[in-house]
Amino acid sequence: SAASFISSINGVNVNSLPANEQAALKTTQAKMRSDANNIATGKDLAKQRLAFQTLSDNMITLTKSGKATGPVYIDYCPMKKAYWLSSEKDIRNPYYGNAMLTCGKITTTLQ
Repeated sequence: SAASFISSINGVNVNSLPANEQAALKTTQAKMRSDANNIATGKDLAKQRLAFQTLSDNMITLTKSGKATGPVYIDYCPMKKAYWLSSEKDIRNPYYGNAMLTCGKITTTLQ
């Protein structure tokens, strides 16, 4: 999925976006590409999760700059003190896998 994300982020025509989304994408695109590459090519799960954390932070910034086509949930893991995006209300914590799959809470819903 991370490799597919890289293709998607590379394919975005920045100039076709509204000004606020252009600004957000320009400041986050390279960082997101780097984090996704670290996830796709990494072998160390702890490092992949760290890359996912910064990727999520940048995706949240980008998502807040535009209008979602449906509800997007910003979820929070109190153990990791980290956020992630979800399209579902059910918590599926990506930071601790099956050990704490349902640990976390929705902090914000973007529409």
